[in-house]
Amino acid sequence: MTRQEFLGYIIRDGLRRTDKDLEIYEALDDTLYDITTEDFPFQSTSTSETIALTGVGIYDFPITYSTIINDIKYVDSTGQGIILNKISKQQFDIDYSDYNETQFQPAEPIDYMIYGDKIYLAPFETSVTTEKIIIYGTEIATKLTENDDEPQFADRWRELIKRGVLWRIWNGLGDTVKSDRNFQLYQRDLEKLKRIDTTKSNAVEMVAYSGF
Repeated sequence: MTRQEFLGYIIRDGLRRTDKDLEIYEALDDTLYDITTEDFPFQSTSTSETIALTGVGIYDFPITYSTIINDIKYVDSTGQGIILNKISKQQFDIDYSDYNETQFQPAEPIDYMIYGDKIYLAPFETSVTTEKIIIYGTEIATKLTENDDEPQFADRWRELIKRGVLWRIWNGLGDTVKSDRNFQLYQRDLEKLKRIDTTKSNAVEMVAYSGF
């Protein structure tokens, strides 16, 4: 289902109005971002991106906003890698209260935070040569071709995304009953997907990523 097809799906299966295309697309973008910031117990990796470290601690987020980040792996100059620990902004501010991209005790990173479309590594090396991080993610929406910016939404996420969009649309229209109902269904479907992933994680022996 493409972005345009998803618009029709929302109108047909919930909103039943044809004058809110812009609002639907805005709510869609907000919902996708909301989902990607959630912590899922387990995801099968469908995409990865490598960033060469350049002696700073902050890097632009390289993967589309419609991708859930599973893990970030730090690889040192010898090729050895470790999975970094994801922490919240609140914890980051506590653990690294003196964090400054230009004044920091050089060290290999052990933690990371995603905030404001940026990846923050901590600690970080101020002088690096071949170090890198590899970001592993699960795509909610993928591009149809390299030259087509119209994403294809994975069926697994369709109902969850619909509820998130309708929650935001009805809230904007002032219909608290429909907004609250869709928010409840959004939360229910989100927890359902997390429970499914928990079951998978308990059934699969986790191994370190390789092939870098």
